[in-house]
Amino acid sequence: MTKFKKGSYSGSIDFDFEIERYKNLKTGEYLLYKDVPSEDIDNEELYDYQVITLKVSGNGHHYPGKYHGPWEDSFPDDTECEIESVTDSQNNDWSAKLTEPESSYLKEVLIEKIQDDSDHFDEPDYNDRGYDYDY
Repeated sequence: MTKFKKGSYSGSIDFDFEIERYKNLKTGEYLLYKDVPSEDIDNEELYDYQVITLKVSGNGHHYPGKYHGPWEDSFPDDTECEIESVTDSQNNDWSAKLTEPESSYLKEVLIEKIQDDSDHFDEPDYNDRGYDYDY
């Protein structure tokens, strides 16, 4: 974990993430609730409701912007994250099987966990205007 200045954080982290799926007992295919015929949703001979725990690995960073002073010295916040892997307990890759809302939410959780992890590190608060050059 590296902190650059107050409000900045970056790092890598691993965590568990749960998703819900219905497993077609004949084909073994995992389906979303909306993809299961409504008349079959409660048929336990056709579909098995499962909560799948996925292991997520990723990295990210956040650098706060500067919004004061001359406009040419101002810049917006910079926040990025990357999901490196999403696997189940059998090490199957789930990254392409997640829905867009699940992927977006996963990125939000990733950056929050990196931020929470960085709160455990106490480093000096370096103010870019507060240097004292008078010895």
